[in-house]
Amino acid sequence: MSWFLSLLFSKVGAILAGALGVLALLLKGKWHKYQAQKAEARAKTAEAEVQIAKTDLEVERHVQEEKARVEAASGPDDLR
Repeated sequence: MSWFLSLLFSKVGAILAGALGVLALLLKGKWHKYQAQKAEARAKTAEAEVQIAKTDLEVERHVQEEKARVEAASGPDDLR
């Protein structure tokens, strides 16, 4: 009778250990997926910041060019 109980518990123990192992692998996979999503979000944010900075520089350059054009067009006889 004791051999039957030990066999039963050893198989149940093995099944439980296997189930815990599978659960651990699933959780690890979900954790890695979450970390990858966070990294992708950070990369997209950085790309957006770079695009905003480029646009700001382009607008500033355009404003400076427009100022220079207006100053050149106004001529030296313009009183300010």
